[in-house]
Amino acid sequence: MTNPRYRPRNFAANPSQFGRALDIEWVGVNERDYRNQDLLAAAQLQHRIAVSVRVAIQERYSTMKAYRRYHNQIDYEQLSTMLRGDTIMRLEHVATLQRTLGIDLFDPGDE
Repeated sequence: MTNPRYRPRNFAANPSQFGRALDIEWVGVNERDYRNQDLLAAAQLQHRIAVSVRVAIQERYSTMKAYRRYHNQIDYEQLSTMLRGDTIMRLEHVATLQRTLGIDLFDPGDE
């Protein structure tokens, strides 16, 4: 795995919770540190997407490996690293996950 510019999970107070439970604690970022504020916001967005994707996979396929048997656009290792926040999720991944899982990750009705 290449060394990303940052790991989204590192903004979680307990990185092992990233992408697993919706409500987790986040590390504090200085209010004048705009770069890290933006990275924190991006990490929180990826976390919410990861939780929704994990739930959808569990409901429809039981496991990520079973999901991958039907949809091979994202390889297992890549999917796994994105959902646990080790790598950055790209927009094309989000689009693929929405299409293959039949979910709308940006539906305001989820609020």
